[in-house]
Amino acid sequence: MEKQQYLDLYYQMVLIRLTEEQAAQLYQQGKIGGFSAMKFKVVLEPSDEGGFTVHVPALPGCVSEGDTEDEALRNIKEAIELYLEPAQDDVIRGEKARVVELVV
Repeated sequence: MEKQQYLDLYYQMVLIRLTEEQAAQLYQQGKIGGFSAMKFKVVLEPSDEGGFTVHVPALPGCVSEGDTEDEALRNIKEAIELYLEPAQDDVIRGEKARVVELVV
């Protein structure tokens, strides 16, 4: 077993003992194996009211804005993270349920 595979397995086993918040922090820090960064194309355009509006065509309804381009891009990054974050209601807790990871 390669070192990275071992670490991935170790972190996945540790997750069982972590809260959702702790697991999310590890994920955001890139410390949980099996995850990789995702790239999204965003559309950034000047807003009629001033500032900038930005949206993610691949994520319907994922829209943000900012006074500057940099602020709008920081805001849409946070919006994407929140959009992709599983809601409490989405967690399946059935006795026979299991989570399966797919790579596309």
